[in-house]
Amino acid sequence: MSKLKSKREYLNLTQEELATKSGLLIRTIQRIELGVEPKGHTLKAVAKALESEVNELLSTRELPDTTNYTWIKTFNLSSIYLQ
Repeated sequence: MSKLKSKREYLNLTQEELATKSGLLIRTIQRIELGVEPKGHTLKAVAKALESEVNELLSTRELPDTTNYTWIKTFNLSSIYLQ
């Protein structure tokens, strides 16, 4: 579940209410809740409507584990065979 959706549900707002409050389209709210990362004006508008800080709504995606470099080595070696 996206952070936006969690915050919206915590405030007991529907997607339509949030769209109206933020001045955005309902489809934009739906896209964000499905995983599209909001940027710029959209992010600021949603944060303001939810009375949140911008960084509270950003997802924190985990980076891949880089302790095992096998996949990188395989990828790099595969380019040699393509030549």
